[in-house]
Amino acid sequence: MGQSTSTDTTDKKMDPKLVGDTSEVKVKVDGIDAAALCDTGSCVSTCSEQFYKDKFPEKELKPLKNILDIECADGSKLPYAGCIEANLETIAIPKSKQKLCLF
Repeated sequence: MGQSTSTDTTDKKMDPKLVGDTSEVKVKVDGIDAAALCDTGSCVSTCSEQFYKDKFPEKELKPLKNILDIECADGSKLPYAGCIEANLETIAIPKSKQKLCLF
């Protein structure tokens, strides 16, 4: 039999130059320490529903029905329950200032 020319890489480790580390930074959301993905190309700031329920159960979740469609990098739609307002402070980014944001 001839040698396989398959491009299946499931058994091989990825070249570390191909996939880098995530751009995670330390932040404070209304004074609560958290880790966040710093995506400078994103048009929205999001948090998981579980983070909202665990950290901000007293904050009113404001509905955004039919106002905003969030599209993921793969083109799929990102479902969301609504939005909250919270102060965001980026700890690891020099000269950044606390800012009121929607999540």
